[in-house]
Amino acid sequence: MIRRRGTIDNTNSILDAWIMVEHLSEGEINLKDRDILLLNDLTDKKYKKYFQTRMKSSREYEYKNSGLVLYLDIFKFAEVVEFLREKYGVAKTQSDINYGNKFSIALYFDKNINFISDNIFFTCSGYMRYLQDVPSKSDFQEFEEKFKEKTIKRFEGSEDNQEKFDNALNALLNEYNIDIKNCRVQILSNIETEATNLHSFFIEDLNKAKEIDNTNLKRYLTGGNIKDRINLDSKNDSPNYNQSVFEKILEPQNYPLGRFPSKTEFALSFMQQVAVNLTIGYDNSNMRSVNGPPGTGKTTLLKDIFAELVVKQAHDICLLTTKYIKGSKDTIYYGENASIGVLTDKIAENNIVVASSNNGAVQNIVNELPLKEGIDDNILTELERADYFKDIANADMKEERFWGTFSLEGGKAENMTNILDKVECIFNYLKEEYKSDSEIYNKFKKQYEYVSDLRSDAMNLQKKYAD
Repeated sequence: MIRRRGTIDNTNSILDAWIMVEHLSEGEINLKDRDILLLNDLTDKKYKKYFQTRMKSSREYEYKNSGLVLYLDIFKFAEVVEFLREKYGVAKTQSDINYGNKFSIALYFDKNINFISDNIFFTCSGYMRYLQDVPSKSDFQEFEEKFKEKTIKRFEGSEDNQEKFDNALNALLNEYNIDIKNCRVQILSNIETEATNLHSFFIEDLNKAKEIDNTNLKRYLTGGNIKDRINLDSKNDSPNYNQSVFEKILEPQNYPLGRFPSKTEFALSFMQQVAVNLTIGYDNSNMRSVNGPPGTGKTTLLKDIFAELVVKQAHDICLLTTKYIKGSKDTIYYGENASIGVLTDKIAENNIVVASSNNGAVQNIVNELPLKEGIDDNILTELERADYFKDIANADMKEERFWGTFSLEGGKAENMTNILDKVECIFNYLKEEYKSDSEIYNKFKKQYEYVSDLRSDAMNLQKKYAD
């Protein structure tokens, strides 16, 4: 660990623990699941014939991409927990915890019980239990690669050779001392989509994080300096409630100049407004955590934050001496005939990317932002007149749903193609149909100054009557 200014930088220790958790999370199996079947009646070691019989008698067999997964060497995860306790000197807990069960190996077969070499999976928990060691990244990769190579070689030529298939599986069971009673089989209707046993996608990123020195990463992992934290308990009957803190955050000078065009009769709640004011620049913090169960208004406050960022970008654009985005010698492509225009940092830093490991969470935000539903009726007409490429946004819709092209979902190839198509449509519109209004910059600056003055007046009134 690295000591800095009297504190201990333990970010790598946290990342190592996180990586361990990711490793240990894989290989979970629910033995109470009715679709996961025992192999107690498999007594003659005629594995291929047995699996073929099971497969053909299942309702999934009629599906083109159906198949079978074989879970080998199922064990109680408590065994690995105990090993880790002893290795790291961690005392046992008083609680009686059920850690569930894990499998060591998963092998996949198509509907004809032909071995699928691309889907071999050996769990990290199985490795620890088998070798009584915590592997490094390179050690585990080397072990798994050798295991895959050996397993593939064993099953070579077993497609039409039952004896070779049976011998291959039997050799594997013997090598790892696996009792068939500790194995299960599950029949899948689509082997391509249901073969989900993969190592965590986060592990590679977490290993990369260990190699970088980044202030935001350290703050995210450690929570920052505890001494500098301010308790924002909003319950006025709580001993932690601090009215002066909220009064300071909610001063008019800390309010945004932009607002999402939602229905004006619904203002943000107390803590929603606190979150917005903090996020848009109350202090120098550039990382916030907003927590709450579904339906508590997290997306609602994000809308106002996005609106403020758009206003900031528009204001920064108005202040540019030239309104054209130009390339530079560093962005030249296609010989020397063209270069890619680059936004100034001041504008680019207020761009918005919504990212999550939960695809549904991203969709909820991105797809909701441009909906006409929820927009104030008195504002909608003006919003459509401003024209955020409304026709382009609704081009694929049977009925008009969007007020503009404000946000688009990325990720999978289909979504990225849609983004490129929309950008091309916008480009063609600006090139062929759009009529520029050079006075729009002055109009915006005038409105911006008007709203800014209103905010300053409100702040002066508060100071006057607060004193």
